[in-house]
Amino acid sequence: MHFGIRRRGLELGSSGLTAYAASKLYLLMASRDLNRRLRGSGVDVFAVHPGIVSSPGEAKSDKSYPAAVLALVNARLHGQSELRGAMAPLFAATEPTLQGRGGTYIGPNAFRLQLFGWGGFNTAARSPVNWAARDAAECKRLYDETRAVLDSAAVAAGLGAVPVTRFADAMHQAGAKALAPANIAQHDPQQQQKQQGSALPLL
Repeated sequence: MHFGIRRRGLELGSSGLTAYAASKLYLLMASRDLNRRLRGSGVDVFAVHPGIVSSPGEAKSDKSYPAAVLALVNARLHGQSELRGAMAPLFAATEPTLQGRGGTYIGPNAFRLQLFGWGGFNTAARSPVNWAARDAAECKRLYDETRAVLDSAAVAAGLGAVPVTRFADAMHQAGAKALAPANIAQHDPQQQQKQQGSALPLL
């Protein structure tokens, strides 16, 4: 991890937890902006956090960092099984009462601490508390900046530009395409005859 111009070229030690936490926030922001872009399409987008899961991940972490040791202890005390951890995404995908509530954050109850995996499933649906995730302009900015990075890489690799996800624009483009003369002619027999007749040589 590099810090600033004065420390350019120096690599400082980091547990990676700061970047990990930032990635979680960015995923939450991206889900909210994607839900906004797909509004009216019948598709709801949710951000899901399964809660603390007691998995081999913490055991394999670098114990030279105190935060890694704390994460391991926390997972053993409050972690749930992998099966219970899968309940939150399954809830988001199948619960009918969530229809039309896209942009919601689904995960642990913020005021209930689990002990050894007990304490109910992590399926509380609530609004995010971080100010950036609640700011539509910031969520849009994250989407646009991420797309710009991916777009430059895709173009450089010869894959073309990355399409923008925006349901309203997609519907507008589809409508314009359907109203194009060539497409109208395909569905209008009289128009087809006119076009075919104009293409015939004069006798």
